[in-house]
Amino acid sequence: PPSHLLVTLRFGDEEHPITLQLGGASPERLARAASIAVEEYGYDEINLNCGCPSARVVSKQKDADKCLGASLMRDPELVGECLRRMKEAVGDVPVTVKHRLGVRKSERSPDDSQDCYEFISDFVDLVHDRSGVDHFVVHARAAVLGGLSAAANRVVPPLRYDEVHRLADDF
Repeated sequence: PPSHLLVTLRFGDEEHPITLQLGGASPERLARAASIAVEEYGYDEINLNCGCPSARVVSKQKDADKCLGASLMRDPELVGECLRRMKEAVGDVPVTVKHRLGVRKSERSPDDSQDCYEFISDFVDLVHDRSGVDHFVVHARAAVLGGLSAAANRVVPPLRYDEVHRLADDF
């Protein structure tokens, strides 16, 4: 592959424990990548990115091979299947998922059905049931999938720590 596409996966022994975060929507490809990361490189944990709101990522949501990040939250069954396959591929190595508290089409979107506690609670419940994953890393903001840059998504949507604490209590 071209040199700008190469990713360095190696690290020093002093860096353990170390987690590799993967992005994608293909259960088969994610399982293979997780297996390579653990078997060939010795990663201690594998994490699935369901939190990135970057336009470069969100614009690919129709292309399953290129979809990743926060747009995956709209399909918790697929997220659960991806995580299940990843767990099968790595045995006892922990598999985790990072996600947002919800997703919105735009900052001013009137539809908040995917940006409320019920949505995120259902997301966590369904993903856990489908995959067995029980470690969820929660970004305490919703992801705005249109109209905000990735940098703005880290500061504009309000922090909702109360919902993160509620999720921790409920699960």
